[in-house]
Amino acid sequence: MKNLNRIVREYFPEGAAITSDPTCLAMVASDINDRPRTIHNRKKPSEACTELVEANASTG
Repeated sequence: MKNLNRIVREYFPEGAAITSDPTCLAMVASDINDRPRTIHNRKKPSEACTELVEANASTG
């Protein structure tokens, strides 16, 4: 939970008002969800997914 709080604070510093604008919140959520992950060898989830799809397409 502490890690998530640190990540959210990058977008909304402590004491700053958090917007209720759906477009802004969707952008923040997209940025957070598409951060590079150690489990994917420091690749973004979208990059790892693309590699899997391409690998399956070439074997099928």
